[in-house]
Amino acid sequence: METSGGNVGNPKKNFRLIIQLWLVFEVSVLVFLTDFVYVIAIKKVLFNEAPDVFGIVLLASMLVGGLSFFLAIVLSLLRKHFSDKKITFSKVLLILLTLPVLPFYLFVSHLLDKNRKLFPRLLSGSVLLVVLFPFWILGYVVLYYVSTDELFLGSRYQVSSIAYSDSMMPTFKPGSIGKYYPYKNIFYKLNPNWAYKIERGDIVRFSSGVTQDYLNKEGNIDYHNFVKRVIAIEGDKVELRAGVVILNSEPLSEPYTLEPNSTFALDDAYKNAKSQGLSGLFLDECKAIVIPEGKLFVLGDNRKNSNDSRVIGLVDLADINGYFPYKEQKQPFKEGVNVINYSDQWRTSTDLNSSILQKVENYCL
Repeated sequence: METSGGNVGNPKKNFRLIIQLWLVFEVSVLVFLTDFVYVIAIKKVLFNEAPDVFGIVLLASMLVGGLSFFLAIVLSLLRKHFSDKKITFSKVLLILLTLPVLPFYLFVSHLLDKNRKLFPRLLSGSVLLVVLFPFWILGYVVLYYVSTDELFLGSRYQVSSIAYSDSMMPTFKPGSIGKYYPYKNIFYKLNPNWAYKIERGDIVRFSSGVTQDYLNKEGNIDYHNFVKRVIAIEGDKVELRAGVVILNSEPLSEPYTLEPNSTFALDDAYKNAKSQGLSGLFLDECKAIVIPEGKLFVLGDNRKNSNDSRVIGLVDLADINGYFPYKEQKQPFKEGVNVINYSDQWRTSTDLNSSILQKVENYCL
């Protein structure tokens, strides 16, 4: 596939434009470094503590510098590969393949330039590689963070502070860091059926009119989310007996709860909520419910002090904004200088001994 007559413009004009773009890039780098050094080294504050203008200048210099750098590189490649004014599929493909590995490509192309001696070729190629490589790595880092961010792929975990509640102890202590993945990423926005499939044992972060009413009544106006553990998903049958969760007719072993066999109906909490005009769904003991489509049954790990599905009702999947898979809750991870393992305080022995099972069997008779 080849066509004649393609023109990338006047070579001299293009060359002048490339020089101008490189000058813009250099000025942007200088502005960025000056702004950064002044705030961090001279003023000795973080950017969130400095006047907004410094943050705006930093961001603008990054955007302008990045754009001018990219355009200069692309125009340089176009000037090189289309110098004969012929556009071919192979040339276009070569440019696309060149961009991801540009520093190495320029290094090799300088080495293969037979019009110069070996040492000048090696020197100029090495200089280009050393100068461009850090910027190219930075570009890949930025691309990674943008693509995995909450609004796009959502595949990079986020952290938030569990500040006000002990309802998820021992997994999350008040003041600890909670780990989660964004639920409503680009796949959810395209089609909710493509989102991550919430599973039993996962921890979810959610917000609704009901949860906001509860937070407001408690005076926690600075918080917007509840964090609870998923016990049952749509189609499951749930029942409470003798402090034990019966899931699909089988007693559920729960090493993550603060106290073993402590899941009772929250009569007083429900009555108190109703007296304050709060809505919810009271769950009597010995009364099985089936979880409808699009709903979740959630409980806090601290069963004696948790406003969860026993009181606030079932959670709608559409209200989920973050999740933490059960399989990852036993895997240590590093956040800053701290190594965190949420399962450190979980029990290693089963709660369901023979006496407890006997009590569960006779509890509702």
